[in-house]
Amino acid sequence: MVLVTILLTLMMGALTWRAIAHQLAPLAAAKALAAQSSAAGASQSLPVIRQDEIGDMISGFNHLLETLKRAEYEKAELETRNRQLQKAESLGLMAASIAHLFNNRLQSIRSSLDMIGEVSKSESTSKYLSIAKEATGKAAQVSKLLLVYLGQVSMEREPCSLAEICNGNLSTIRKTLPVGVTLEANLHSEEGTVIQANEAQIQLVLAGLVSNACEAMSAGGGRIKLELGVCDAQAISTLNRYPIGWKPHGQSHTFLAVEDTGGGIPEEDIDKIFDPFFSSKSVGRGLGLPVVLGLVQAHGGGITVASKLGMGSVFRVHFPVTTHSQPVARKHAEPVSRSTSRNAILMVDDDDLLLESTGPMIETLGFTLLKACDGIEALAVFHKHQAEICCVLTDLTMPRMNGMELLVALRQIDPDLPVVLASGYDQTQALSGTDAAPPQAFLYKPFGLKQLRDALDRALGVL
Repeated sequence: MVLVTILLTLMMGALTWRAIAHQLAPLAAAKALAAQSSAAGASQSLPVIRQDEIGDMISGFNHLLETLKRAEYEKAELETRNRQLQKAESLGLMAASIAHLFNNRLQSIRSSLDMIGEVSKSESTSKYLSIAKEATGKAAQVSKLLLVYLGQVSMEREPCSLAEICNGNLSTIRKTLPVGVTLEANLHSEEGTVIQANEAQIQLVLAGLVSNACEAMSAGGGRIKLELGVCDAQAISTLNRYPIGWKPHGQSHTFLAVEDTGGGIPEEDIDKIFDPFFSSKSVGRGLGLPVVLGLVQAHGGGITVASKLGMGSVFRVHFPVTTHSQPVARKHAEPVSRSTSRNAILMVDDDDLLLESTGPMIETLGFTLLKACDGIEALAVFHKHQAEICCVLTDLTMPRMNGMELLVALRQIDPDLPVVLASGYDQTQALSGTDAAPPQAFLYKPFGLKQLRDALDRALGVL
């Protein structure tokens, strides 16, 4: 990014000096003539500059000033864009790190709560444990929303008609509208609105945009208009387009426009509306628009925003049109039945607190527990206890050797070894970018005792 900025700056500088040299050419010629005249003697007079030549010089200087102004404006725009990109990258790294650490802490809490429940069976204890588990689950949802904001979420996708999804949710949306708010819809089904998508996520995008439009309206109500259409990639506005740096690929895109008659967005706030917890009305209450942006980004799309104070706003979501007609089937690893003589489970995680809290859950299920802090140590433990280990439960993100690298190394030693992969990322995201055979089961953190039991049963072929 820095290299691109330097190259663009040098190019603009070269163009600017070329323009200056062109405009100063008449003055340079006049200076040369003056020097020649001085050398020839006073008897040779200087050439007379005609009125039209003066006009040309003035016009040239005006053009030069406009060129300089335009170059300065483009340079400022480039610097602003680079700052926005750097801000987005920094927020992304921070949110991903927070989500990973947060999920590990939640896993330790959830494991401890489940173990307390196994030890204490009193009714009063059970009540408070249930409340604590529910709170842990809600906290985990917040962590998941941070990853959605980054576009780091994916589920099974298949060709879907955007028109059908929107039309199918109109009645539900109308029931949730505040008093005084009306909804108009121009969502006629037409060719070119089929996208590769997860229907549930597109429903969240629609609901989030409508909810934002409702909040933009005053207590007196207003009107929301939904519109569906198709456009070429080149026709998508570059003004107020998000995420920063998004470029539409392909020729055809379908869009969903959500227009409101609210008070509009101040120009200085438009770049902030997709920031987590930002609100111009009060303290930010949630991740509404950031989650919408993350879901759109995960589908390869973008959002453009147009707004005028006192006249309302239009949010237009663009998705690339798909050429696929059938969903792509996912590959699944087959469960493997193991000998009952093997009863040890190797748990691998770089978080000591998590190992201490979740390990006893494995023992509660009747298995012998072996532990390792990363992939390198896990290989050493496996070589030593291979005859005892019936399954490996490993975290995805670890130093030195991560979970997928460990899985590949273990399969080279024992191709039939059952492996369960655990991660704070969702399954599709965690397994993307690798050609390795997938694990027999996947656990999304934080998981409870029941989820752990089910995952081990699937991996070992019990289910």
